[in-house]
Amino acid sequence: IGPYATVLAPGEMVVSVAVPKPSTAARWGYWKFVRQVGEFAKASAAILADPDTGRSRVVVGALGRQPLLMDNSEEIIAGRLDGKTALSKALPDMPASAVRMHGVAIDRAIEQLAGSEK
Repeated sequence: IGPYATVLAPGEMVVSVAVPKPSTAARWGYWKFVRQVGEFAKASAAILADPDTGRSRVVVGALGRQPLLMDNSEEIIAGRLDGKTALSKALPDMPASAVRMHGVAIDRAIEQLAGSEK
């Protein structure tokens, strides 16, 4: 539910996590802002595009809560929707400075994704 907080009750533990195997055509990008090495990120974005399976994900982190899986990943990855605009719609109460910082993280992760396709 957020940093260092889960919904697990005392005595419960996670025993497995299922992660779908990406195809060989899958590409990804990740970017985070930190002031100093070793610090927690101030903004982060992770992107997956897998054309063979049709899976695409844009996830924004370092929000002070659980990461946000964007609903419109395909549009963001394709460049039809700006990351900052998508964030403003998904989190309307987010301060403008945070929207800019996380939007840049999305843009840079997309640049990495595009670079991995070459």
